[in-house]
Amino acid sequence: ATWSKPPRQIVEKFAPPLIQRGGPAVFIQNGGKRLRQMSGPVLMWFRRDLRVADNAALSWAVRHGPSVLPIYIRDSADFMGGASDWWLHHSLDALAARLKDIGLPLILREGPAEAALTQLIAETGASALCWNRLYDPATRPRDEAIKTGFREKGLTVESFAGNVIREPWEMKTGAGTPYSVFTPYWKAILAAGDPPQPSPAPKTAKPPSTLPESDRLPTWRLLPTKPDWAAGFRAVWEPGETGAVERLTAFLEDGLRQYGKRRDFPADTGVSRLSPHLHFGEISAHQVWHATLGAVRSGASPASESDAMAFLRELGWRDFSHHLLFFRPAMETENFNTR
Repeated sequence: ATWSKPPRQIVEKFAPPLIQRGGPAVFIQNGGKRLRQMSGPVLMWFRRDLRVADNAALSWAVRHGPSVLPIYIRDSADFMGGASDWWLHHSLDALAARLKDIGLPLILREGPAEAALTQLIAETGASALCWNRLYDPATRPRDEAIKTGFREKGLTVESFAGNVIREPWEMKTGAGTPYSVFTPYWKAILAAGDPPQPSPAPKTAKPPSTLPESDRLPTWRLLPTKPDWAAGFRAVWEPGETGAVERLTAFLEDGLRQYGKRRDFPADTGVSRLSPHLHFGEISAHQVWHATLGAVRSGASPASESDAMAFLRELGWRDFSHHLLFFRPAMETENFNTR
């Protein structure tokens, strides 16, 4: 394929990590209530959104907070398998580098999320806490309890969309009920139009003048050693936001063409290999959507519109899974169809 611009510039053109400058706002909103000016930092709680571009919670923190403190908490309830641990280590390392570029640290803590947050709020005098929403049955009750508990204590707590094309409750049937079949769900996604454009990434941000202690990433022992069974991963995968953009770029350049046929052959370049990047939130569904359609419609990608829609339909299946689990949390342990 012949490109008029370097491939990475194509991705950034249609899913741009746009720039914005941050600064404190006089008043902020907390659950619809107008509050006094914030004096302490905003804690930006990273979870499965390990990116700086198109991160609604980070953008809100930079825009409204007098200072911003990014944090990541390794909650024992979220412990994963060895391959995911390997990915998490490198993704956090990449996120820390991205945050450093805009002037922010990344504070690491381990333990139950609510206890870790309580301690950090006490240590920093934080005025606000924000995060991007997750939709799985294990996480939702925890997040709801944290939001309610800290708001009752007078803290500003805000959450944002950031992991799916459309949030689960935005998509309802004509009867006002959740979808249970993919095809009508996908038709509704398309009828809703393109999702919002990717949001700006901060150029600079102000950290608190005094930082709390942070765990050192190597002490979490996420990487295998004896044996180092992940040695081959490094030749194939690059965790992190930059790696996600590079992967999408390569896919749009070659893999998207005839995706409907080539996707059935995993060894071929006709599959996106974006799954782990999407899972850890190193790239957003909105970025993938707009980069894909933008590259095709501009002629920057050799793929056709039908190729693009075949690929985005698979992204829709990912959303549909979140939709089903949100409204039917027992699916993890019970049959979806009881007949």
